[in-house]
Amino acid sequence: MNCDGALTLDDIPHFVQALVDPDGYDAMHEECDRFRGDLNGDHAVDGLDVRAFTAAFSG
Repeated sequence: MNCDGALTLDDIPHFVQALVDPDGYDAMHEECDRFRGDLNGDHAVDGLDVRAFTAAFSG
């Protein structure tokens, strides 16, 4: 979510921002696609993506 190409703990605040303030995320990360956070493939970054995001850290 910070567009460095690796999923790390540094991505957590960016993922949260994309969830709660998508316009703010887009403004702060013009080079990044917010929909990289659409981990369940429903074309939205929302609460349904949280489980997949957290699972990515455990597996």
